[in-house]
Amino acid sequence: MKKTVRTCCALLVLAMVLGLLPGMSGTAHADGHQHHFTYTASGDTITATCDVDGCTLPENKVTLTIVATTNLYALDGLSKEASLVGLEEYNAATGFNLSTDNIIYRKGDSTFSTTKIKNGTAGVSSSYEARIAYNGTDNFGSKVAKVSFALIAKPTPHTHVYSYSVQGNVITATCTQNAANMEPCDLLNHEATLTLNAPLHQVYGDGLNANATFTGEIPGVNTPVINYRRSSTPLGTTAPIDASDYAYVASCQIGNVTASVEYTISKAVNQGWSTMPHAEENLVYTGEAQALIAAGVPSAGSALYTVGLDADNEPDTALGGRPYTSSVPEMTNAGTYYVWCKIDGGKNYTSIGPQSVAVTIAPAESEITQAPTASDITLGQALSNSTLTGGTASVPGTFAWKDGTVVPALTDSQTTAYAVVFTPEDTANYEGAETTVTLTVIDPDQVAADGVADTIGQLPETVTLDSKDAIAAARATYEALTPAQKEKVSPDTLQKLTNAEAALQLLQDKAAFADYVAQKAKEITDSMTDWDSDEAKQKAKEYSDDIAALTYDETKTLVENLAQVDTKYQQAQEVLGELRVNPYVVLGVKSSLTSPIEGKRYQWQYQRPGSPKWRNASGSSAKKQTYVFTPKMKQDGYVFRCRIQQPDKSYVYTPELTIHVLAIAPTVTLSPEAETNAISSSKVTLHAEGQDYASFRWQVRKPGASRWSNVGSKNKDLTVTASAKTNGYQYRCAFINPTGTVYSDVTELVVELVAPVITEEPQDVTAAVKAKATFTVAAEGAQKYVWYYQAPGTDTWKKASGGSRATLKVSVKANMDGYQYRCDISNADGTTTSDIATLTVE
Repeated sequence: MKKTVRTCCALLVLAMVLGLLPGMSGTAHADGHQHHFTYTASGDTITATCDVDGCTLPENKVTLTIVATTNLYALDGLSKEASLVGLEEYNAATGFNLSTDNIIYRKGDSTFSTTKIKNGTAGVSSSYEARIAYNGTDNFGSKVAKVSFALIAKPTPHTHVYSYSVQGNVITATCTQNAANMEPCDLLNHEATLTLNAPLHQVYGDGLNANATFTGEIPGVNTPVINYRRSSTPLGTTAPIDASDYAYVASCQIGNVTASVEYTISKAVNQGWSTMPHAEENLVYTGEAQALIAAGVPSAGSALYTVGLDADNEPDTALGGRPYTSSVPEMTNAGTYYVWCKIDGGKNYTSIGPQSVAVTIAPAESEITQAPTASDITLGQALSNSTLTGGTASVPGTFAWKDGTVVPALTDSQTTAYAVVFTPEDTANYEGAETTVTLTVIDPDQVAADGVADTIGQLPETVTLDSKDAIAAARATYEALTPAQKEKVSPDTLQKLTNAEAALQLLQDKAAFADYVAQKAKEITDSMTDWDSDEAKQKAKEYSDDIAALTYDETKTLVENLAQVDTKYQQAQEVLGELRVNPYVVLGVKSSLTSPIEGKRYQWQYQRPGSPKWRNASGSSAKKQTYVFTPKMKQDGYVFRCRIQQPDKSYVYTPELTIHVLAIAPTVTLSPEAETNAISSSKVTLHAEGQDYASFRWQVRKPGASRWSNVGSKNKDLTVTASAKTNGYQYRCAFINPTGTVYSDVTELVVELVAPVITEEPQDVTAAVKAKATFTVAAEGAQKYVWYYQAPGTDTWKKASGGSRATLKVSVKANMDGYQYRCDISNADGTTTSDIATLTVE
């Protein structure tokens, strides 16, 4: 008995869940929504209303309407069968399985049955009724839709004449033809109705019919055409299928009336991402923009992306945040980025809210391609006193000692390698690197001795009187040395100082011999005012004879005023020469005027065409011997001269010069080679020349590109690195002035991609304990060296400390006998491994 009770309870619960009890339904929609219906009936319609939030049904309702048969003739032997409107949607929502077989009928007061009405007595009384309950039975009483109808005698042929009226979606045709013509109207109450029903399609993509439908008919009148519009926008006769923020309206016209019905198509529920967007892995800075994520694939709609500052706050464009776009975000610099992703459902699907994906671009490794060199230090100084110069790396940066406080010993000179760190300028995008450098430790006594030796060595081979101070300074520096330091000065160096001192004494004796000539020259230059006179010429000749009579040739260079006498004499005889400048200049291209006359002060002047007035030129060079200016068209025909103030404060002028400004385009005089072949990793220098240009610019075009881009170099020679990346790049040079731009011929860089070629293999080395063993390799096209060693009895190669250069120096220990060494030499096109060299420890 208890088992029976439990079974009944279980069936009751199951019935409630399945909606088999009055007023309830547990039917699940495709989106997971669980309906709970309350049923009501009014006239010919049963309405099921869902009271659960988020219901996807239009207005949370679904209806079922029973419509009376239009076959109303009595005694015709046909079944009078009612129909159901909205049956498919009603069944789908409520879970029922109704059909027209569930309709029951009765005649007059007789009992209802499923037997359809046939024949009957012709008349106009409403003595027939069809009904259907909300779940297909009539056992629950009030939830019933019903419709009444009557049978009439089949009339004789009758031609209807209609007047039309409309109420909403129902057009009523009333026959106005009276019975006097012996053609009684066969319509019930002389009326027929045509009802325009909204499309069953209410949610985008639900697979239902998207067309509006008719219920009923007007005999003798063709079914009208249905037109559609969205708000006020006509759509024609094709039913819409897209969801819309506006209501759709279906309408039809009969006679002078129009019936219409309004409805909406809701957006379908978006199922989200078919493939989620995810972060790209192992991103490393390359200097070029990289996609941060692999694009997601939405089940519907469009994927949108942007980049935010963190993982919790969606970017707000009102606060300066980046707007969403359909493109996957790309970033160049290293760092952590937060990509926000969302789905725009468009007009037919709901949208999916944003979510963030964290993506990291790691800094790239910097590579030292050439270690720097270290300046010498004096014994007792720290590494910080040694300056590192040179050195190259794959990116710009600086070199510094890892520990500048270390004080090397004298025995460390060129034997001990000290750590040097490389710090990139762009520390955000590149990591640092490390190498080793040796340096020279200098003995202070030897430095002092070498300094004196350098001073003595700089004494001229031919001693003159002007060498006096230098010889005296050399002697003083030697005498300042300690006895130990003097012993380090070589005898030959000391002998050079002694010889210079003896030569100077001899010159000093000879100098006295030239005093007479020097005095005479001074008398001539001080007394003469008219250098063009016969007296001046005579004195100059006498002076020349005295110079020739000097016994010692060396003393001729000691006579003061010799050059002045000769210059004054020549100035008195010569006419000023022409200016050293071309009178034709090019518009916008720097030109210069040079005065052939030297003086104390200069002032360049110009005179405009037709004007007698001279004006001072302006600019930083207008008061210099050479005047530099950029010609303008208004200066065509200007006359230039230079006013020169002499040491005696008198003024002289250069000849006047008229310039002509030409507006001509630049000319290319030399183009780079038509085709440039190079080996990968090599440096290629492109050269171009032109004339009449104000500036120039190198340009490059990548393969497949249509536009040229400027290259950073502003030199006439452009140096590029040949690589797989630059293979096929095209280059040209643009020469520019205000008149126009001309381009050189185009050259294409053809790169032969070649891995390094070893030209010298490392050799076996035999060395004693504590000594330095040196292994060397040489290769063409090398960019990077990595040395490895392998201990006897092992099969593992390990990186050697300090092995990033062509030469590897190893401090020999007793346990290193039989160690093997090799080097991997690489560039962008490949890696070549050297032969193996063996270390033998004595």
